[in-house]
Amino acid sequence: MAEPPLRRLRNCALAIICARPKEATIISSMLRTSTTISGDSVDGVDNGHEFMLGEMKIITGKATSQKLKFYVTSSLSQGLVPFAISAGALISVLKPRFAIHAGICAGNGNLKNSKRPEDGTITRCTHSVTDVIVTDEAMSIESGKFTTSSFLPEYKPHHTHVAGLEAFVEATETVPNSEARVHYGPFLSSSAVRENAPEIFERIRSTVNRKVLALDMEASAFLELCAHYKHANVRTLGVFKGVSDVGDENKSDDFQKEALRNTGTVLSEWIQHTFRSRTWEADNSAEMGTRLAKAYYQNFISHVLNAVSGGIPASEIEGGFKGLSSGEVPSMLIVMPPQNRVTYFAHQGQLQGIVESHGLQDVKVGRGAFTRTAFFKGRYLIDFPRTLNDLIDSDEPQHQASLFERHLLVQPFFNTEGRPSRSVSAEVISWNDFVKRFPATTMVVVTGADRDDDAVLVS
Repeated sequence: MAEPPLRRLRNCALAIICARPKEATIISSMLRTSTTISGDSVDGVDNGHEFMLGEMKIITGKATSQKLKFYVTSSLSQGLVPFAISAGALISVLKPRFAIHAGICAGNGNLKNSKRPEDGTITRCTHSVTDVIVTDEAMSIESGKFTTSSFLPEYKPHHTHVAGLEAFVEATETVPNSEARVHYGPFLSSSAVRENAPEIFERIRSTVNRKVLALDMEASAFLELCAHYKHANVRTLGVFKGVSDVGDENKSDDFQKEALRNTGTVLSEWIQHTFRSRTWEADNSAEMGTRLAKAYYQNFISHVLNAVSGGIPASEIEGGFKGLSSGEVPSMLIVMPPQNRVTYFAHQGQLQGIVESHGLQDVKVGRGAFTRTAFFKGRYLIDFPRTLNDLIDSDEPQHQASLFERHLLVQPFFNTEGRPSRSVSAEVISWNDFVKRFPATTMVVVTGADRDDDAVLVS
């Protein structure tokens, strides 16, 4: 069963969000993405988005590695507010575990005498065009108060303290296979394109922070967003931007592609470096499918199989386990619905039709308050978990059903390794496996409210 686009994106641990589609295209090419998903195929996402998906092999030990899934995308428009809206919506809907902001910026340096790229030379200073600046600290220069005579700024730095980021930059120094360098330092963010960046840098350096290195239009919004979404377990891994100009009257687009390519190269190195010591598998313990499986196992499966393994007799409504030899212990099969469609067992009439057409017996197992009802055939107790009905209105019902199944498979009765062959056990099987093991003996037609019109009743 093919995964829906939304699920494919949610399976990606890392989101790399750029300011503009052009930036995302170049960054994704440097990271060798292999698949593109259009926003119009993803529920809850603006149609204008495009997602470039990729995998990166992360070396986690001397002889071990894991694949990290990620995607590169962009805001629909650059600027503090548009970026905050787009990135916030993406983080809320797609739920990445980690996020990085990448793109281009204006560097803090006097490059008035630098020549155009066709001349082949660039004047060097603290940092130069096409260098890469990395940060986990930024502040907006737009906050404050306008009086009748002046603007009174209010600077609020956002510092997220990404573990190992500054040390990585110090150890890297230069972009691999390039003369461009890598720097670590704070960003300033503005809501407008600036050609007076040198003046802004000078003012901020002399009054607020002498270490500011770059000016852009999104970094402070990104870091503030990630701080806001901490409760949702989204962690920022920093801001990576190539210097495309110095934000003065000579501002041009000539260096943007090279700056973005260098950014992609450094970003690839950082991802490899930081994920060697990180766990990125999703924690599904709080998901509805997992919680439902836990209750189902404790309140149904364990009661039934403990009763059977403890020797408490099972009394079929008409008497006994038919066809089970003396001393033989029945195993239990949990049948998942076709394609994990949680509505398949929703209607009692449809379930009864399945039971009758496949010749299953109704049985009661246990005593008193611990008595549970199941079905029986051959040497198997069988259940169709109608508790999946509780997932009908959940987010991604099919995925929640997969989590339900995944949680059951790690429970004691399902783990048969090292157990005696005649001991009680349980197994999760697909609908197709059920039909193969227990072919229908009669055809029962279900109509009206008890029929699931979106599913095949019996095979």
